[in-house]
Amino acid sequence: MKRIGIVSNAKKDINYEVANAAKAFFDGKAEVVDISELAAKRVYNNLALFEEFSHLDAIVVLGGDGTMLRAAVPAAKVNVPVLGINLGKVGFLAEAPVDKMEEALTKVLNGDYTIENRMLLAAYSEEKLLGYALNDFCIYRRDMQRLINVNISIDGESIDCYPCDGLIAASPTGSTAYSLSAGGPVISPKVESIVLTPICPHMINWRPIVLPSNEQITITLGDTEDKASIVADGEQVMDMNYGQSITISRAPIMAKFIKLYTTNFYEILCDKLHETGGRCK
Repeated sequence: MKRIGIVSNAKKDINYEVANAAKAFFDGKAEVVDISELAAKRVYNNLALFEEFSHLDAIVVLGGDGTMLRAAVPAAKVNVPVLGINLGKVGFLAEAPVDKMEEALTKVLNGDYTIENRMLLAAYSEEKLLGYALNDFCIYRRDMQRLINVNISIDGESIDCYPCDGLIAASPTGSTAYSLSAGGPVISPKVESIVLTPICPHMINWRPIVLPSNEQITITLGDTEDKASIVADGEQVMDMNYGQSITISRAPIMAKFIKLYTTNFYEILCDKLHETGGRCK
């Protein structure tokens, strides 16, 4: 019998009605482990959550993209695939809307799906792993009264020092999130790369850069008064001060998304981002 984990967002799944419906569907067909309360915590370095995921065959995530982000990285740590059922607004990372949940769960039980691997990013400070991100690592200024100055090196070669409000290092999956809002390009998840997108740069010639995934990016704060925070998929992982550096690269692990349908990335892109909310013609 398969062992299925359920992660539900209590803010979107009122009284866990959808989670309870999923449990009822699996009754007698699979062993269900509800890890919603555990996953609702700030789980970036939650080893207990990794351990809880390790015995599962699949995880059903009920919520929006934020819920998927909180589940996907711990699941990737233990090589467990995730299925997103969208209860949110955009649902870029979800595979099915909630009104098709029973159909989707039937496919999971029958093994009628494929696995899509998604590249993760890793961040290091002084060779110590800070963690992984599915969407992005962001460097934000902590002092709202002044810019920060970021020195960027790629594979040890200094590029330049840029004054800005912050910097986004995004994966292809994250290219349709914060990076896109900041003027970055959309990257297909099949193109393994890292996008560097500045946040409000005070330079007319600094634009987003797309780098191959095998390059290492080192970011150092370059002014004595610089103060910044490092945020991974919306969770703060470190404060930075003048002279401190972080290195961002492709992670050694991959997130695994359960794919049930043949809808391709470009159809999803048109559906989710088209200004009328409809499909591009």
